[in-house]
Amino acid sequence: MVDEFQEWGCRVEEEEGEPRVLLDVPRRTQEEMKEIVLGLLNGSLLPSVFVPDNLKGMVFLPMAMGGLSPPKEVVERVMGSASPPETVEGDPPKPPYPAYPDRNPDPPDKPTRRLPDPALKAALEWEDIEPEEWEAHLVEVEEENNLRIMQWQDAHNEWMDLCDSISEKCRQLDEAYAKEIAAWQEELKAHQDRDAERKLAYDTWVERHARIFSRWGEDVGCLLGDMKNTFPRAINGFPMFHAFSIVHREDWHRIDAAAQRESERQSKIEV
Repeated sequence: MVDEFQEWGCRVEEEEGEPRVLLDVPRRTQEEMKEIVLGLLNGSLLPSVFVPDNLKGMVFLPMAMGGLSPPKEVVERVMGSASPPETVEGDPPKPPYPAYPDRNPDPPDKPTRRLPDPALKAALEWEDIEPEEWEAHLVEVEEENNLRIMQWQDAHNEWMDLCDSISEKCRQLDEAYAKEIAAWQEELKAHQDRDAERKLAYDTWVERHARIFSRWGEDVGCLLGDMKNTFPRAINGFPMFHAFSIVHREDWHRIDAAAQRESERQSKIEV
């Protein structure tokens, strides 16, 4: 079980007879921490401590998309299910999600344009070939480029048709699943006397989840965004990162103290 958690970058500790799952934040070497200090001082790194809490999810965008949440595989292994139960024993089972087709394939690569042979052009300039030979070469190049474009257009049209068929298949599956869910919910209404039992099962799962993952991010000292990983837009003056790194809390104490000392030293430089 421990190895399974390590696979997902987690570790497990026991507390009050229950597991406590923690995000395993790697420690930094002395040289890595020095590089972070330099990045903070030259402005190439932005720490999350400078970002208001209400903006953190937009500035460090993967965070808003669950980048710091426990993986659903970990939750399922600890809790028995990845989400709170909606039914109890004896209820009609919830319809399973449909088997959706694979995501849209990548589009065909755009063709590269063939250029006239520079060696042949040099030969023309040195009068080693006749102008007719050069003109014939240009016609050949143009014909090949036209053929490449036509082949790409055909491949692109086939790709578009495939994407449309996948989208239509997904739409049909969504529509059928919505009907199954509606029928299932109607069937549950026939057992309204068990609503309290369902709510208890739901609340029990939520409370246990809160306990087991209560220490999930306790080793996170700071998030770091590198300016090279920003989108071409900002929010309230802050950049928006499509990737970030995590600094261990003990490492961050050292990094922050070192950055403050160095900043103060630089402010006293006399010229």
